[in-house]
Amino acid sequence: MSKVYLTAPWTVSGEKYENLPATVPGCVHTDLLANGLLEAPFWRDNSAKCQWIENEDWVYRCKFDAKIGGRVELVFEGLDTYAEVILNGKSLGKTDDMFLPHRFDVTNILRERDNDLQVKFFSPIKAVEGKPRLPASFTQERIHSRRLQCTYGWDWVDRFVTCGIFRPVYLNYRNGIDSENVYIHTDHIDAYGAEVTAEFSFSDCEPGALTTVEILDSDGATVAKTQFYADRPLMVRRFDITEPKLWFPNGYGEQPLYRMAVTVGENRHEETFGIRTLRILQLRDREGSAEWRKSVALQETEHGKWNSENTEFYGFSVIVNGIKVFCMGGNWVSCDPFPSAESDEKIEGLVAQAKEMGANMLRVWGGGLFEKKAFYDACDRAGILVTQEFLMACGSYPEKEQWFIDALRRESEFATIYLRNHPCLAWWHGDNENAEKGSDVLPDYRGRDSALRGIADAIYANDYTRAFLPSSPYGGVTYGSINSGTAHNSNYIVLMYNYFHETDLHDYKEYIGQFSARFISEEPTFGAIPKRSMLKFMTEADLYDESEEMLRYHTKSNPALARHLYGDIRDLTEKVLGAFRDGQDRHFKYQYIQYEWIRLCFERCRRDLGYCNGEVFWMFDDCWPAALGWSLVDYYGAPKAGYYSFLHGAKPLSASVLPQDGVYRLHISNITGGAENFAVQVTVMRLTDGFPVEATYSFSGRVDAYSVSARPLALPIRDGQLVVCDISYVGGRDRCFWKNGKLEIVPAEGIVEITKKTAHSVTLQAKSYAHVVSLNGDCRYADNWFSMLAGEERTVEFTPNDPNGNVEPELTVYTLKAGYGV
Repeated sequence: MSKVYLTAPWTVSGEKYENLPATVPGCVHTDLLANGLLEAPFWRDNSAKCQWIENEDWVYRCKFDAKIGGRVELVFEGLDTYAEVILNGKSLGKTDDMFLPHRFDVTNILRERDNDLQVKFFSPIKAVEGKPRLPASFTQERIHSRRLQCTYGWDWVDRFVTCGIFRPVYLNYRNGIDSENVYIHTDHIDAYGAEVTAEFSFSDCEPGALTTVEILDSDGATVAKTQFYADRPLMVRRFDITEPKLWFPNGYGEQPLYRMAVTVGENRHEETFGIRTLRILQLRDREGSAEWRKSVALQETEHGKWNSENTEFYGFSVIVNGIKVFCMGGNWVSCDPFPSAESDEKIEGLVAQAKEMGANMLRVWGGGLFEKKAFYDACDRAGILVTQEFLMACGSYPEKEQWFIDALRRESEFATIYLRNHPCLAWWHGDNENAEKGSDVLPDYRGRDSALRGIADAIYANDYTRAFLPSSPYGGVTYGSINSGTAHNSNYIVLMYNYFHETDLHDYKEYIGQFSARFISEEPTFGAIPKRSMLKFMTEADLYDESEEMLRYHTKSNPALARHLYGDIRDLTEKVLGAFRDGQDRHFKYQYIQYEWIRLCFERCRRDLGYCNGEVFWMFDDCWPAALGWSLVDYYGAPKAGYYSFLHGAKPLSASVLPQDGVYRLHISNITGGAENFAVQVTVMRLTDGFPVEATYSFSGRVDAYSVSARPLALPIRDGQLVVCDISYVGGRDRCFWKNGKLEIVPAEGIVEITKKTAHSVTLQAKSYAHVVSLNGDCRYADNWFSMLAGEERTVEFTPNDPNGNVEPELTVYTLKAGYGV
């Protein structure tokens, strides 16, 4: 089998333009932009000027020469979406599913010279005209199209409904028997080694051929080898691997990868895999136990009454190679509104950042794509577990219509074979939030037919070693319940917004602290991106403008909400951090509010460790330049303040302090697989001018594996205190604090200074307590948005964005208003 890619030259024509130079892979938006016929779609409000593209038809065309002989397929790895493929004047067929590769036999149509290939794309809007309007978030027409859902417009990306050949196209020359695919899975791991099974699927089996299979470890050494004569469509072999190198999630071990080389006749293929086991542990809470009492209490909260109707409660823990893993990370969305613009380099860079911040899980959200292979390969290398959703989100899909079920069957058949050998792949979800009111005991609910008639059979046949959860969230009665299975705290965002709007937020820490759950697959968070990124799509005048018009334009909202998302974020930020002084103060606080929110969410989950076993934020990356979006890393790859808050919350040992039963209680959470020793330094300051130190003391202790140590601090609770606790342990340190009430902050120039700078680090020293130290510059800092005690010195390493550039760190410092004499 050999491939010849059809990359150039291509043209695109439309109703207004003819034979424009085009790029494949690509799309109409990017081709028009490259030809100077479209204004930069992300700049200011230009996105509104390119909506017309979705209503027109387009034709991509190329001419090429080809080798003739044997059976030849024309393969498109991605067509978006409604298209007709024509070769040498003959229609090969029509397509209507972006999520599938499309293959056409061109053996008798291909010629040696001047082949003429046309791909006619039809407006995805006109293609569904007249279809019934089914209930859906944001827009309804998307429900009838098997294409990227989020770019019809969501509350984090504008509307960009494009078309084009968005993934490679090639001629596939077939030459006899070949290994079509292989399913590799770990069956057992014990003291004697690991048992690995390989299920080989062969095509063109007759007359057969000698097949050689070789397994190589991460160092390239051969650890197993076998030969057999292949002449059947399916053949199975088992391998015993002695002293296996096990694959673990980030933070729990290494990520060694094995290769299986399969040689069939003249054809050779390689598959990468990891040796690991993974299971989901869902134990029932024993009546009267601490977990059971917490579940009962949660069900009586305002948000618990929305979705939780359980009479029994079940946990949700992830066990990898026998080790319990605290899952933490973010939701992955398409990192560009134009899928062809998702470069391998950008994807790999984002996954590397997820690893650097301590994440071990990314949830591929159902309104996006089955991502490029580069994404899953990067997650394999980084130790990032992936939970993969099938591609539906927030709507009532036409699952009673056979065409739709057939489409899901084809998609699930493709996806299961495409992804099943990746050790990063943890489990499958049927959709995003379609079935949150469903339950296993109901004969019918929204999303049931999609999951059970459309998807499940392919998983049970092709990837039967992995769990399939019919929806996300999933577990209990209803699936959206918080005290069984997985939960989406984003489901309660309306309650949160009402709280922001209607109260003074004096008790905001306590409010956030009530949103516990067994495994949080969506924890909402929002905040502004750095100035350097803002100025890539708006002017500085826009950023600081009193009208906030452009900030609001690039902060998308849900039309079903009573108020625009931007206004709710403003309510939260000003009420917690203090009224805005000017545009610069506003931008700083819009960034820091995300740090504070994530800090409190992480502290809650870490205190509840064992009851809560997963914290996955909505969301990790951005699909377009969102000003005040939900992501931890912005569209340009710059870490937001929330990224650094996550970095601290994800440490092996993490601490939080809060008043309980009349005393301050320090909680130290250990998410590792072994007991850890720690040392604590407590500093108590008065919230008056200069933050005078009222008391200090230290102690040490030990916390067991995957558990929480809680102990009272030997000091009385008094008004006007700031309590700071520094914890150190082998390999790391952490800091937590408690201040009663709001967290009003003010600029504090001069209290922190730069004392030393090298090409890759900057050293800071604080004259008095600084609550927020923010570093800016054309680089990525290893740490940021941290506090400093009086006299503290800290060196922060950084990586320049331009390896040949000179970084000049910029410093912005805020501290607590109550202790700064303001």
